[in-house]
Amino acid sequence: MNLNTYAQRFKQLRKATGLNQQEFGEKLEITQSSVSQIESGRNMPSVSVLEKLVEVFPNLNKQWLYHGEGNMFLDTPPPTPAGPRMVPMAGGFGENRDWQRLQAENDLLRARIELVEETNDDLYRKRKDLERENDRLRQERESAKSNVLERVITNTERVVQPFAVTVDREGNDNILMVSTKAAAGYMQGCVESEYIRNLPAFSIPRGEFRNGTFRAFQVTGQSMEPTLRTGDWLVCEFTEKLKDIKNGEMYVVVSDSKESVVVKRVEFNELTGRLYLQSDNAVFPTYSVAVADVKEVWRVKAHLNMQPSRGFKHQMELEVAKLRDELREMRQHIN
Repeated sequence: MNLNTYAQRFKQLRKATGLNQQEFGEKLEITQSSVSQIESGRNMPSVSVLEKLVEVFPNLNKQWLYHGEGNMFLDTPPPTPAGPRMVPMAGGFGENRDWQRLQAENDLLRARIELVEETNDDLYRKRKDLERENDRLRQERESAKSNVLERVITNTERVVQPFAVTVDREGNDNILMVSTKAAAGYMQGCVESEYIRNLPAFSIPRGEFRNGTFRAFQVTGQSMEPTLRTGDWLVCEFTEKLKDIKNGEMYVVVSDSKESVVVKRVEFNELTGRLYLQSDNAVFPTYSVAVADVKEVWRVKAHLNMQPSRGFKHQMELEVAKLRDELREMRQHIN
């Protein structure tokens, strides 16, 4: 037996009597809410409620009520015990009503024991279901961890290659110069030999610029101000593996994104498989590109500042003003 079966019989009895929950509760001297809770299975009927049921419906079959056995009602009303009234004794029972109460309590106790047994069986089944679900989730978690690890390794070990290079007479890579104008067609043109041959090239006779592949890019825009300004040149070394990116340093990133050639501070996230590009100018927001869209990565090695400093410019203005004054004095002297 389970609680719902008990509740179903309670509800079935009420309907058989043709009473609604309010009327049924009045006969049992309980509230309509209590009737509803018993019928829904939320509460078990108390011993006093069971006694009241037997009292109100004398031909009710208690075996059916407690255990679901037999018919709901007996064919004839239960016989009334005859004989003299029993006198209470030590350890014994008094009136017939006390005996009926004991029987009701015993039957209710049996029903509750059956309920506990079935509840235990149900809990055992649920525990087994939970164990199977935990095993499934554990396998999924291990599989997910394996996939993440594989993705991290793939992203970290990903190798990119420069589209093309030129060499000098000694076989060393030239440093090709990609100006602001040339950068506009870099993604499309750098795979064409004609485009590469037309790029200016130079070399720097220093060891750190001889062993490796280098390229010079011209800065445009305000996103890296005040560190870099439009017109400046950056000499960059090619970064072959993304795992070699040093987070927070400046790189020129060539990608399939809207801005195909940009200089930014780069953060490489192995888990997400994306490069996060940050500007020095706080006005410009940080954004990211997928590693699959990255074509080239160049680490900035040298910065050629093509803008005169304010002090130099001011000094030049003073010198020009001085020359103008001297020229004016010479003209006045001649006249």
